[in-house]
Amino acid sequence: PKILTTGSIRYEYIKSLKKNDIRENINKVLWNTNYAGLDPRYQSVFREYKEFYKLHKYASEEDSFKLFLNLSARRQKAYEYIETLFKNYKSFSLTIRPHPFESSKFYRESYLSKYRKVKISEGNDVNYDLENSSLVIQNGCQTVLESFIRGIPSIKTSIEDINIWSKVTPYLDSKKLGENLNDIQFLNKIYLNQKTLFKINNVNLLINNLFKNLKI
Repeated sequence: PKILTTGSIRYEYIKSLKKNDIRENINKVLWNTNYAGLDPRYQSVFREYKEFYKLHKYASEEDSFKLFLNLSARRQKAYEYIETLFKNYKSFSLTIRPHPFESSKFYRESYLSKYRKVKISEGNDVNYDLENSSLVIQNGCQTVLESFIRGIPSIKTSIEDINIWSKVTPYLDSKKLGENLNDIQFLNKIYLNQKTLFKINNVNLLINNLFKNLKI
């Protein structure tokens, strides 16, 4: 049989959905985490580490260990950023959405879970959470693309660029973000900034890879 590249069903579906009106969800923030390696949902950390080491075939096991340490530091930095934001600006609500392969244990046992306006979302389709958000926080997570397609701006909690998704996500100081969370113009400016970053990094080539129309 002939094999045709038709693009991603995932993104074709998302592009068929209507864009969000972020004005309806002002002060609703979604944190999409991306740290499944540190706290895997379906197996032990030790097994996750061993699989990671064997799968990627790094020069040494020590290098893999350093990568896990960096991932841990990245999660802690993101957590502290959001914790600071929530302590100083309690007027917004926060939904924490762990990666599908990540356990929610870290977040359920964290200080953030004590706040009434914080909830943890598990098992829902990502679009359900996006439809109830005016801003997404993530670090190098592919959900930045879903968010962008749905018309929702994203920011990251570190200036570090770890992959293409972090390159198209602007960093904002927590104080500046907290003071402007309910400012529609401010949020739209973030989105327009992302639009430029998407063009610079040719991300459109990743989501519009249909070579020719198919006759089905």
